[in-house]
Amino acid sequence: EGLAQGHAEGLAQGHAEGHAEGLAQGHAEGRTEGLRTKAVSIAQKMKSKNYAVEDIIELTGLTAEEIESL
Repeated sequence: EGLAQGHAEGLAQGHAEGHAEGLAQGHAEGRTEGLRTKAVSIAQKMKSKNYAVEDIIELTGLTAEEIESL
């Protein structure tokens, strides 16, 4: 009985820790994607107003290739 209980508790703890890590990773990825989406939006507006590519790179952190593809 003790072994079965220990096994069940270990599984429950492992599940909880895995779930927490998955949530944290998902939140971090979501924030990163949100920041990138915002940078692209700003770059598009800057490009439409004929800002220099170098200025867009500096202010958004995007690469020249990313900006040229917009």
